[in-house]
Amino acid sequence: MRSAVSRPAVPFRTVFATRWFRIDEVPSAPGAGIDDDPHYCLVEPDGMMGVILTVAGDILLVRQFRPPLGHDTLECPAGGLGPGEDPLEAMIRELHEETGHSVRGWRRWAASG
Repeated sequence: MRSAVSRPAVPFRTVFATRWFRIDEVPSAPGAGIDDDPHYCLVEPDGMMGVILTVAGDILLVRQFRPPLGHDTLECPAGGLGPGEDPLEAMIRELHEETGHSVRGWRRWAASG
């Protein structure tokens, strides 16, 4: 296993942006042993997803139309976080916005980032 090598920060430029994500172009690092073509990085805002169990033990899913797929998908309620927004408060908000449901209690299973 290779150990991480500390390298100086590489400047980047945003080549495409929407309100949901952006794509940054990062020049190839000299001497990194990779070709000279730039690399691209997909940058998304922070978000959260909830696995919501009903009183009966069923998982609550939402139907979302996804334009790139051209059809609906079934997904767990999820959404983006505003600056400084608590993930649990955001999940409560998203759950109500997407389903009209509220909850009696929460159990945090995992967090990343």
